[in-house]
Amino acid sequence: MSEPIPRLRDDLKITLLEGSSTDTYVIEDPLRNSFYKIGGREYRFLCRLDSINNGVMPSESEVSKEEATTILQWLGSKQLLQKQNEELMQSLENAEQQGRKKSLLARLNLISFRIPLFNPDPFLNYCNRYLGWLAGPVFFVVWLLAALLAVALLLSNGERFFSEGSGFFAPLNLLILTVVWIVLKFLHELSHALACKRYGGGVYALGVLFILFIPLTYVNASSSWSFSSRWQRIHVAVAGMYLELFVAWLAIIYWATHIGTVGGMLAHNTVLIAGVSSLLFNANPLMRFDGYYILSDITAIPNLYFRGLAAVRNSAMRFWLGIKGDTESQQPSLFVKAYGIGVYCWRILILFSLGYLASKMFSGWGLLITMLAAIGWLYQPIAGFIAKIPHYRTGNPSFASHLTILLVLTGSVASLLLF
Repeated sequence: MSEPIPRLRDDLKITLLEGSSTDTYVIEDPLRNSFYKIGGREYRFLCRLDSINNGVMPSESEVSKEEATTILQWLGSKQLLQKQNEELMQSLENAEQQGRKKSLLARLNLISFRIPLFNPDPFLNYCNRYLGWLAGPVFFVVWLLAALLAVALLLSNGERFFSEGSGFFAPLNLLILTVVWIVLKFLHELSHALACKRYGGGVYALGVLFILFIPLTYVNASSSWSFSSRWQRIHVAVAGMYLELFVAWLAIIYWATHIGTVGGMLAHNTVLIAGVSSLLFNANPLMRFDGYYILSDITAIPNLYFRGLAAVRNSAMRFWLGIKGDTESQQPSLFVKAYGIGVYCWRILILFSLGYLASKMFSGWGLLITMLAAIGWLYQPIAGFIAKIPHYRTGNPSFASHLTILLVLTGSVASLLLF
């Protein structure tokens, strides 16, 4: 008797994400209050499994065998499958253990790591009674008026404003910046949560994200993915920057009327922190923060981040190893490929930038932190490459000589250009 085909748990809810030009679906796990996005191809693959389990002959699958294995491993790692095939579940549990090891290694990354804390939903339900208006239309009018006044004051005092930034890295000023930063990040995540609550969503996880030991708070507002309106989802994603900028508008107004005072200096620092953190990190679509989720919703491309990285990896495999990547019925668009290239370039830039900042803040210890972070960042792709050597040999028996020739040619050209 053949082993049963794997299938999803019966209590899961799968809904079509309305308002998207491409098929996007949301899987809701009510046991863990978790939400996951999948594309149309993945959804049709799951429907095909369900058809097989019900004795119906399905149409030909759109995904390759390797992609199907990856999807099942992912479903198993999130505990979304029924445990009916012992051999399959054992392989999925082994894959989950490998994922846990990678997660542990990621936590050892000294440049960026997360610490989950608690479930803030009961507290947020209480806050929503008194602060829910911050996510409504009345506050938008107040926000807009404050923005117009602040921009006008900044334009008329621009030279004075930028000249006051000379003492930004003074020890006392850095201490003040740290306090301002923590308050702003708390308000940022609170605004995300209030917007999510406005449309009936829940926020079930809160924690601290450290980037170079600089603390940022984060909340899990993934329940917004199940909202029927795209603009509701975008509102939740933009809400943090929205409130942070409002604080910046108020700080500009206060600074313009208290130039040269201690309060004016504090307001000046608040403007710099709110502006830089919002634009460089939160609004940046190349990082999986607010800007990324806004871009993903506008373009209606689910899992844009991982699709972009996969497109670059497949192109690199074709060029460097002479091996075709995962077969797809629909090749990734030029936009997805360009996005993936942008993500890799940003990763390299941020690693060097944070390394430079670490060396300035911690001297020799900063260089050590940067080296350890680089090792942690490079370990996974190198280990993955070594583990997949048998697979590469199957795709191209002469991949090693192909790679060697290209590396020699590339090194020669680079040497000539440098010379």
